[in-house]
Amino acid sequence: GETDKSGAANYTKPQATKFDLPARAVFPVEHTKHLMNAAIDGSVMDRTLVFDGSELNKLYTAVSFIGKVKTGKDVKIPEGVAGTDILRNLSAWPFTVSYFDQATQSSAGEQGPSHEISFVMFENGISTGLTMSYENFALNGTLSELTLFEPTECTQ
Repeated sequence: GETDKSGAANYTKPQATKFDLPARAVFPVEHTKHLMNAAIDGSVMDRTLVFDGSELNKLYTAVSFIGKVKTGKDVKIPEGVAGTDILRNLSAWPFTVSYFDQATQSSAGEQGPSHEISFVMFENGISTGLTMSYENFALNGTLSELTLFEPTECTQ
């Protein structure tokens, strides 16, 4: 998407409301693509404004750290999951992404993140080893099934 144009989020439920989005804000899928491109380009850190739509009027500054590139052979891939053989020949990067709520950030920048996510992402966008850490709990995700689809031609 074009990050140099502002936009808006229009909610219909639970009540009709509109939220203006700054020009540089991106949605989560665009953020993932942005992180992959940053990793491929050799970046070790990224800062992006993300709007995920989970809460009204909430924007996050996502501060991402990108680890050194690995080969799929060096990544722990769960055994017995069909289709994961293709991952062993791909490059992968470890990521840690900290999400800072724009509305509660202090001017001194001392506020901690509202949540953090760490994972390993392969160059094709498939991830494994997901950990989502919140203030009072954490969630771990494991790649347990992989279904690959044939790419289709973009109609736009």
